Amino acid sequence: MAPDLTAIDEHPASDSVIEAIAQDLADMRTHPDDRLFCFHRTVEVGEHMASVLARLRDTEAELARLRDVVKAVSDDARQRGEDMFTARDNVRARDWGKARGLERGANELTDLAKRLRAALTESLLATQDRAPEARP
Repeated sequence: MAPDLTAIDEHPASDSVIEAIAQDLADMRTHPDDRLFCFHRTVEVGEHMASVLARLRDTEAELARLRDVVKAVSDDARQRGEDMFTARDNVRARDWGKARGLERGANELTDLAKRLRAALTESLLATQDRAPEARP
C-alpha cells in the first residue's frame, strides 16, 4: 500500500535541492569507504526527502491534470472534426440537390425556349404564307 503523501507539509523541493541530493548520492558512490562521510551524506539526503516527496506529489498531480486537459482537447478536436465532416456532407447533399434542381430548371427553360421558337417560327411562316392584303 502506498504511503499517504498528503500529510507532507513541506514545500516542494527546488531544483537546487534535487541537484544537491543527486550530487550527494554520486559522492557516496565514488568516495572511499568512509562510514562517517556516507552517514553524513545520508542524513543530508534524508533531511530533504519530505520536500522531494512533496515535489513528486505535486508533479504527479500536475501530470494527471495535464493528461486530463490533453484528453479533453483531443476529444473536442475529434468531435469538431466529425462535426466538420458531417457539415461538409450536408452541404454536399444540399448543394447537390440545388444543382439537380437548377439543372432541371435549366432543362425546362431550354424546352420552353424551343417550344416558343417553334411556335414563333410557325406563326411567322403562317403570316408569310398569307397573301398580303391590299392597302387602301
